[in-house]
Amino acid sequence: METDLVKLIRKVQQKHGEDSFEISNNTLSTLMQDTIEIKEVYDEGDLTKNYVKFATDLLSGKFGTEFIEQIIGGFGETLKTEMKDFKESYKKKQSSIKEILPSVFIHTSMSKVLMESMIATLVHNARLEVKFHNKKPETLKWTEDSLRQEALKYKSMSDFSKEEPDAYRAVVRHGMKIGLALEMKKKSNFFQNKK
Repeated sequence: METDLVKLIRKVQQKHGEDSFEISNNTLSTLMQDTIEIKEVYDEGDLTKNYVKFATDLLSGKFGTEFIEQIIGGFGETLKTEMKDFKESYKKKQSSIKEILPSVFIHTSMSKVLMESMIATLVHNARLEVKFHNKKPETLKWTEDSLRQEALKYKSMSDFSKEEPDAYRAVVRHGMKIGLALEMKKKSNFFQNKK
């Protein structure tokens, strides 16, 4: 049996691949409730494999089923119960459609940024937290404040992601996407009401 010190040394020295990420439960909810601490690392070698494994765990109830309807909603059109229900463009590239559970299919044909964004959305809907592991240092060291200022220059998250893909990826990785999208919407509504 391993001692706590040996476990801690292994944890500290553990190296993760660039496209790996760690899922945990919200620290505050763990303190406030009698919940078991969750720490699951997805490091299968590439982001798509990590996403498929995470989606499988999420939908199979590994992290609980309390928010399953919101989780399913987070998948949008990327989740189907039959392969024939996917758009034609996805069906033409069948290697990107994975059966993750019996009669549960997801498509994985998306950019890394979009896949990270999808993971962040699913994590938010499941009331969990995600930490993306990044081997490459970001060219600009973004702070939450500088990311917020940059994002709020745009009317929508879609515009922001197209014009500033590096900043958008940092927003996703910092878990700020949903909050900033709400701020953009409030800002847009405010200006529309002023007219």
